[in-house]
Amino acid sequence: MRILLIAYEHSKLRHDYSNFFDQIKEFSHAKVTERGYLIKTTMSPKKIYNELRKSIGSKGDTLIVMSISKIYKGHGPDNLMDWISRNIYSRPMGFISRFFKK
Repeated sequence: MRILLIAYEHSKLRHDYSNFFDQIKEFSHAKVTERGYLIKTTMSPKKIYNELRKSIGSKGDTLIVMSISKIYKGHGPDNLMDWISRNIYSRPMGFISRFFKK
């Protein structure tokens, strides 16, 4: 399995993006930012890109799909950090999230 980062920016033009989001949510996934997801898949970044590209609107839309192998630093909500810990690392990453708890 690999972890892919999907980053996107939709143009201001009206378009129904529900299929785009439905495709992402078919995978084990975590929403990283307002316009970014991590997914767990056996598919290549190129294959995911080609599938998602069919679901976005105009040429003004942006779509980037990249493979993730390690996270060196980061913090975020517990559910996001737990997903990353379970899916990217073979050992627990709890020591990182402890540094960022309030």
